[in-house]
Amino acid sequence: MAPNYQLHVGGFELLSRDDDYIPTMTKAFEEYPEFAITVHDLLTDGNSIAIQFSLHSSAANQNAGRAVWSGTVLYRWNGEQLTEAWAEEDFYAHKMQLRHGSTAPLQPALADPWDTPALPPDPEAEKVVREWLELGALEGEHIVLDDVVTGGCEHQVEIDIVEVTVNRVFAAGNRSAFHATHRGHYRGGLSGLDESIGSSFERHIAGDRKSVV
Repeated sequence: MAPNYQLHVGGFELLSRDDDYIPTMTKAFEEYPEFAITVHDLLTDGNSIAIQFSLHSSAANQNAGRAVWSGTVLYRWNGEQLTEAWAEEDFYAHKMQLRHGSTAPLQPALADPWDTPALPPDPEAEKVVREWLELGALEGEHIVLDDVVTGGCEHQVEIDIVEVTVNRVFAAGNRSAFHATHRGHYRGGLSGLDESIGSSFERHIAGDRKSVV
C-alpha cells in the first residue's frame, strides 16, 4: 500500500496508510486474532482489481462467538502499490451471527485468484452498469452484491431514494465492478430500527455485473 492509501467503506474513510489504516487493522486483529479472508471471485483490467470475498474469525472474547461475512472491494494501484479502495462488507450479517450464535457457511474459494488474467474493458458493459446504478435498484440481471454470500436481499436497507452517487466503476471484459451510495429516507428492512422510518439514510453498495453465459 502506498503511504497515501485511502479506504472508503460503509460511509467511513481512512485517508492514510500509517496514521489511519494500520491502527484500524491492528485493532481489528486484536479483536479477531485469527482474522482470515477467502477470495471467491476476482476481476481486473490490469489497473484496477475487484475481489468478492468472505471474512471469517473467532473473536478474542470467547463469549462473542464466530462469524463469516462477505464483501466486495475495488482497488486502484499505481503498478507497484495499492493507492485506493472502495469496499463494502456485510456487517449486519456479522452482527447477527455473533448475537444469535450461528455461523454462516463459508462458500468455496476461487482456486487460483492471483493468476486471473487482466481483460481489456468493454465500454458497453460499463455503460450498462452505470445506467443500472443511476436507477438506485438492488436487483438486476447478473448483478452480484457485496453481501450475496451471507445476506443477499434478505436484510437489505429499504429507502426512498433521493440521490445516487456512483463512486467507482470499471470494466474488465464484459464484466463491470462498482461502488455506489444511495441517499434518501429509511423505509425499513432491518430489525430494531422502526423508530428511524422516515429519517435521512445512506445505503452503500458494491458488487459486479456477471458475464452473460
